Amino acid sequence: MLAHLAPAVFLSGFAALAYQLLWMRELALVMGTAHTAVAACLAVYMAGLAAGAAVSGRMAEGIRRPLIAFVWIELAVAAGALLMPLLLATAGPLLPRVLVVPDGVPADAGGGQWLFYSLVAIVAMGLPAMAIGATLPMLARVLLALPGSELRSLTVLYSINTAGAAMGAAAAGFLLIPRLGLSMTTLLAAGLNVLAALIAWTVARGVGASPPAGEPERRRRPAWFWVSIAGLVAVASFALEVFWARLFSHLLGGSTQGFALMLAATLAGLLKSPNNLSPWNDPEASRVNRDYVLKQMRDLGFLTRDQYDQAMAEPLTVRRRPDPVKQSYAMDYVRQQAIASLGFERAM
Repeated sequence: MLAHLAPAVFLSGFAALAYQLLWMRELALVMGTAHTAVAACLAVYMAGLAAGAAVSGRMAEGIRRPLIAFVWIELAVAAGALLMPLLLATAGPLLPRVLVVPDGVPADAGGGQWLFYSLVAIVAMGLPAMAIGATLPMLARVLLALPGSELRSLTVLYSINTAGAAMGAAAAGFLLIPRLGLSMTTLLAAGLNVLAALIAWTVARGVGASPPAGEPERRRRPAWFWVSIAGLVAVASFALEVFWARLFSHLLGGSTQGFALMLAATLAGLLKSPNNLSPWNDPEASRVNRDYVLKQMRDLGFLTRDQYDQAMAEPLTVRRRPDPVKQSYAMDYVRQQAIASLGFERAM
């Protein structure tokens, strides 16, 4: 089924990131190009994705036809995207009145401007962003209900969606918006949502109702320390996204192209999947990587010819730990400190 759903998953991701660029551009056109508008757009979009995923994840367990639910969600995304420009058009004239600046709004009018941007972005972008975030949990429910399904199918699903998102960001920023304009690009993205819904509906006709998800397994809640670390990583990541977008806009001479390049590069990096480089998963790929690094070290003068030949002749072996270690990140940190203080031979 994943092969049949792959086009719908790809198109859904493509349209989602095209919308993010469209909404950022439309928000900036209506209210100015200050960095507060870009930050508010990014914050509300990602918050909508998180809220939609949380709600959809809970609802998906009790839905017997999650693929039909995905169809309706895609149609809701298209409808919300088409309404977005109308909502922004009505909000633009209100800004001078809210800030009481009849002579025009400055580039950065402080906290009042930021609050207004945030409220407008929440009203205009909140519901369609939540709908976008609700798509993947529904598809995950479909795949996990199939006989013999594995978690690997979810990683493939996410990879296809992320690939579509990266291409959507690049295409919208560098091709569609410059050549077609905002209105036609919005119509095109909405059409992709409708096409994704039609593909999913066609697949759903040959699929019966999914069995109930059953009582979820009770698991111990994750430690607040790791949850806090994950939150800090997310904050740092999106702070960097705002910085990179402004940096690229100076280099490329346009905020849309800078924002598009930042999104496409970030999403393309997620597709690399470092887990695939693990020597446990693919020893042959690890050997090829080892040989390449050694060759570069020889060519740059860090290894002599004899040292290079000796290293290449060494067999590539992987030492597995006899027992799984909990809190492996903390153990890795302690191990690194021991090696730095005592040396590799004494520490290991």
